[in-house]
Formats: sequence, structure tokens, C-alpha cells
Amino acid sequence: MAGTYTSAQTVTISSTTSGASIRYTHRRQHAERDGGTLYSAPVAVGVTETLKAIAYKTGMTDSAVASAAYTINLPVVATPTFSPVAGTYTSAQT
Repeated sequence: MAGTYTSAQTVTISSTTSGASIRYTHRRQHAERDGGTLYSAPVAVGVTETLKAIAYKTGMTDSAVASAAYTINLPVVATPTFSPVAGTYTSAQT
């Protein structure tokens, strides 16, 4: 489901039309029948991006383009600290 997450996500794309093929994109391209990537397995989303997908089947009109925005806010590692703190000392420090 589109939304904001604190870890990478694995996204499944599907259509309720039996036998339909799906093409998707996540590189700011348009999803279309003759472009994008043919969906065959869940898509890994590890950065903030928008997925777009279209379903199609011979003898039927192509679906509308579906769009889902994923915001990935990975936790930030704590900044290193020093002990003893930086400064001027009169003897060697460890």
C-alpha cells in the first residue's frame, strides 16, 4: 500500500482481470503497454519514489494508469562521538 515507511518495501502489483499482463515503471517514465518493465515478481522499493502501472489484455481496452507513491524514511545512524572530547591536553590521551 502506498504510504510512508521506515524500511524498504516489497510491492505486489495485480489486476483482477484474469490473464492480464502488467507493465510498471518507477523512473519518472510513463507506464504504457509498450514501455516500462513487464511485471513478473514483487518490486523492491528502497527509496522514495512513485510506481506507475498499467494492465492490458488482447481484445480488451487497456486499464487506466495506476499510481502509488512510497516515501521511505530510513532511520538515521547516530553521529559518532569522541571521548575524551577534542581539545588541548598536557599529556597523551587514549
